[in-house]
Amino acid sequence: MAGMHVQSIAKHRFADLVEIMITSFYSNEEWHTLMIETNRLMLRPLLTEELELIAADTQQLTRKTGLTVEPDLAEEPVPQAIESMLVGLRAANEADRPWQTFWLMQLKPDGHGVGMLGFKGVPNEKGETEVGYGTTSAYRGQGLMSEALMGLLGWAFDSGRCQAVTAETLPENGASQRVLIKAGFVRVPEHTGECWLWRLARETWQA
Repeated sequence: MAGMHVQSIAKHRFADLVEIMITSFYSNEEWHTLMIETNRLMLRPLLTEELELIAADTQQLTRKTGLTVEPDLAEEPVPQAIESMLVGLRAANEADRPWQTFWLMQLKPDGHGVGMLGFKGVPNEKGETEVGYGTTSAYRGQGLMSEALMGLLGWAFDSGRCQAVTAETLPENGASQRVLIKAGFVRVPEHTGECWLWRLARETWQA
């Protein structure tokens, strides 16, 4: 690939000892060529127009871009989350855009979209950022989100900009909590509020 290079980012083991190699293909000039590869998935950051189409009409997304996604990819409350994400993405510079968009989870080998995940902004002055994620209904319970999250975390911690990642879950959302625990997150017990707070530090990830 002209103007591209391949970087081996991380090798990590799940709690079930399934090993994935995370590989990043990217160009310094074009952030949207960034791609993370795991065993079963390719992850890539979505462009502004792609996010707009997902929120508006997934069939139109396919007609205009060739991307195919599950029909329930943009079920509520996803459109609202996309609108919030778009505010930051439109204002972001080139280097910050992968931190300001959703990444599409594409199944190998056909590239069909089955979920999204992403950070809620660039790391702050402490090097911390928050992650959010969701899988379409037909593809839950298969470990795909765990695999995708591991891939995205590997990229984030390898970037040199991120020292810790946080996430929030509702107390009753056991499935989401299991995804975080499998990736190494621990609950922050002193946090108060409607949601539970989880955190993963870079040094824990690399241990």
